[in-house]
Amino acid sequence: RPAGTRAAKKVALADYRPEDWPRWLEIADDRSEWPESYPVWRGNAEAMAERLCRAGLEVVWITLEPEAFAAWCQARGYRNDGEARLRFAAEAVGNMPRPPEAAG
Repeated sequence: RPAGTRAAKKVALADYRPEDWPRWLEIADDRSEWPESYPVWRGNAEAMAERLCRAGLEVVWITLEPEAFAAWCQARGYRNDGEARLRFAAEAVGNMPRPPEAAG
């Protein structure tokens, strides 16, 4: 990068596969806050990513697997909700330290 410029700060966003959408609607504790369809969610998520990029941030998409994420939440005592999904994604890109029992 050119001298005097800073690297963009990474921001992790949770990503979902379209084929997993029905399962997420079954298992998410905050499912009432989810759009009814994957295309609606995808459009909203991409718009957010665009805003973050315009603000000079690097967006890193972290794909969540429904069953693996549910097990991760259960192991840590978290609800399967937006806060936990953000925490998982932030840990994945190193923006949040992992608890000692989860490190390694």
